[in-house]
Amino acid sequence: MRRTAVLFALAVAGLAAPCPALAAPAEMSALTVDQAVAVALDGSRELVQARDDLARADSRIVEARSGALPQVNGAWSMERNLKPNVFVMSIPDSAGVMHKNRLKIGTDYTSSFGVNLTQPLYVGGKVGAALDGARVYRRLAAETERLVRQNVVYGTLQAFYGALLARELEGIAAAAVAQAERHLANVETRRRAGAATDFDLLRARVNAANLRPGLLEAQNRTRTALLRLTQVIGVDPATPVGVSGQLAPPDTSVLAAASAADLTGRPDLAMAELGVKLQQQAVRIARGDFLPTLSASTTMAYNGNFDRLGYDRADWSTYWTAGLNLSVPIFSGLRSSAQYQQARLDLRRSQTEQLKARDAAAIDVQQAVMDLRQALAQMASGQLNVDEASRAVEIAEALYANGKATQLEVLDAQLALQSARTQLTQALYNGTVAQITLNKSLGRLDAAGNRKDNPR
Repeated sequence: MRRTAVLFALAVAGLAAPCPALAAPAEMSALTVDQAVAVALDGSRELVQARDDLARADSRIVEARSGALPQVNGAWSMERNLKPNVFVMSIPDSAGVMHKNRLKIGTDYTSSFGVNLTQPLYVGGKVGAALDGARVYRRLAAETERLVRQNVVYGTLQAFYGALLARELEGIAAAAVAQAERHLANVETRRRAGAATDFDLLRARVNAANLRPGLLEAQNRTRTALLRLTQVIGVDPATPVGVSGQLAPPDTSVLAAASAADLTGRPDLAMAELGVKLQQQAVRIARGDFLPTLSASTTMAYNGNFDRLGYDRADWSTYWTAGLNLSVPIFSGLRSSAQYQQARLDLRRSQTEQLKARDAAAIDVQQAVMDLRQALAQMASGQLNVDEASRAVEIAEALYANGKATQLEVLDAQLALQSARTQLTQALYNGTVAQITLNKSLGRLDAAGNRKDNPR
């Protein structure tokens, strides 16, 4: 029994243990880009609201469909005649003299219970328009959810690569400090050997000291970028978050997709088109106010009339009717006409908004293409500058060690190398962001295989 109890306790503890998918804080110290996106999508409040709107749209379809279904209502009533009506009738007596007689009308109690069924036959096309409109609204909610998803992914990618940029710039600043300190050590060695002056030693010390605040600033920018990432993905700022990977050249295959000018994947354009269709159904509904409506109904009831509370079969009778009801609108105080004109104006406005959305989308794609091509050109020249600056530092250090170059030439070469590395890193970041932006402009950011994961 004791062994069984221990095994049961261990099983319960295993079930209560947190799932590995719910990452502990330590597991976020080296997030990949896919992990960051997954965390952001899982915790996005905006995405939760969009999904709720999608579920609400499904309910609207059911609500619109109900307009074509029969309506069944039950009713029950009980009335007590506190002072019954009387009927006055003059009746002659045996002598021919007229005398008024008061006769009670009805009973002290009346009761009725029954069922009424009403079936709409024609309501001016409103039911069909409402159902079509509800279906369009459902598609609109789905596109809205997709747009929110893309925005979450886009914001996460920007924050993630911003953290990578800050970390790599911090690495460049640290490398510059380390290089300056190595040069300082070299100058100190040469000074002890009498091959360098006190001024050379002082300049090397000042140069190393000037670079250390820049390293501290770069470290702070990295911490700030990581805090921004925690905010975007919805993680507690106290959670230690880090990023893994490094910036790399972007995927240029997206340029071929941009040249095809295929914008059918953009959710905002789909939303604009659905907005026009939704307003078209609104015009149909408003037009239905001018048309007649026809419905069929039937009522079956059980009526009772009695003077004392109690049940007597003789006091009750069955009542059953059936009929058609035709209603023709003649004049509604110009309300229907005003609503119809408003619906037509709203339709025209939605059509204008659709044209504006198409123009804005085309401009977004062109701008993203230009940004990506500019970044590619900057990367090409930046890589060449880094290679040449690295070689220049090696040559300057060697010449200075042999007394054939001044310390100023060495410091200039080191500064040029730091600047070239910074520009190349910034160009890699700009290219990555431009590629992400172009994918978003084409509506491909949330599609499988359309987002290149640059970090290796």
